[in-house]
Amino acid sequence: MHWNRQYATNETSPSKPRAKLGLGLLAAALLSAGTMGCSHPAWDGRVQQWGQLREVMRDGRTEARVRLADVTATPHCYAIGALEGLGGEVLILDGAAWIAQVASPGHVRAQVKPAPTEQAAFLVASWVPEWVEFRLERDIGGDDFDVVVRDYARRAGLDEGTFPFVIEGDFVAVRVHVVNGRCLMTATPDPDDRSFRNEIPRASGVLLGFYSDEPPGCITHHGTSTHVHALLHADEPLMAHVETVGVQQGAVIRLPRVRLGARPS
Repeated sequence: MHWNRQYATNETSPSKPRAKLGLGLLAAALLSAGTMGCSHPAWDGRVQQWGQLREVMRDGRTEARVRLADVTATPHCYAIGALEGLGGEVLILDGAAWIAQVASPGHVRAQVKPAPTEQAAFLVASWVPEWVEFRLERDIGGDDFDVVVRDYARRAGLDEGTFPFVIEGDFVAVRVHVVNGRCLMTATPDPDDRSFRNEIPRASGVLLGFYSDEPPGCITHHGTSTHVHALLHADEPLMAHVETVGVQQGAVIRLPRVRLGARPS
C-alpha cells in the first residue's frame, strides 16, 4: 500500500484545526483485496498475538516480544499494538507500519515505516487477503460500537472468536491517546504522565480494530470487546489508540471474507 508515502514524518498537536482529506488510495487498496477473489484466498481465521494487555499494561512487562519487520514480511498484514517500553502506538494497514510517538508535550509524531526496525511489547495481527464490505445504515455512538461491529460480523459469517475489522469514513466524539512509557487506561491519574491525549469533535479516516470474545485483559481493555487504533487525517495524519468513537452513517465497514468452514482463532 503506497498511498501514505507522502506522510513520511508528521507531528500533530491537539490545537490545530483538522481539514478533511481523501482516503482514495487506501480505499483502492482494500477494494482490490476485496474483489480479486480469483487470485487471492479468503481469510483463514488466523489471529496471532504477542503479549497480553494485562501483563504489559498492569504488570509492567513491556519488553520487546516481536519485530514489526517479521510480522509485515507476510503479505496483507493488519495489526495494532504498542512499542516496547510503551514507547508509542503501532498500526499496520496492509503491510504499511505506522508508528506514533510523543515528540514533545501535546505533540505526536506519526511515521509510516516501509521497513520498520521497531519491536512491540504487545501486538495483535492477522493477514487478510480479501474483505467483505458493508455500508453503515445509521449513525452509531460509542456505547453501541461493539454491538454494531458484532452484528455486521455475523452478516459476514463471523460469530465467535477474534477477528479484525476496518471502518473508513467520518467520525465524531473521537477520544484518543498515545502512550509514552505507561498505560493510560488506569483509574489513578499520574501527575507526571507525559503521554498524549486528545478529544476530536469530528474527523475522517480509518479505524483498524480487533473484536474478541476473550476475557478482558487479553486483547481488549475492561468494559469493551474491541481494541481499536485510528489513522485520522488533517493537515497531517494522527495515529493513535481509540478510547471511544462515534461513526457516521455511510461509513464503510470491512470484515474478512472467510473461507468455508474457517473460524476465527
